[in-house]
Amino acid sequence: MLELKQFQVDAAKLMASRYAFFANYPDRPRKGTKPRPFVQALSAITVAGKTPILAEDINQICLHPHPQPIRFCVHQATAVR
Repeated sequence: MLELKQFQVDAAKLMASRYAFFANYPDRPRKGTKPRPFVQALSAITVAGKTPILAEDINQICLHPHPQPIRFCVHQATAVR
């Protein structure tokens, strides 16, 4: 198992808490009856561990009872779902 550095854990917690707030926000923007998507960006220097941060973020989001998101991780000209 990979041990995350403290800044990676902090970044993942921050991203997960932002999603949890937005997903449960009563005044979330909507288009008709459908909620607008939540977009969040992660930017870090090369070899900072963006992939482990996103993996931990997704892990923390999956622990919450609100609807599960669809996550797209985009890097330059590629997208991973």
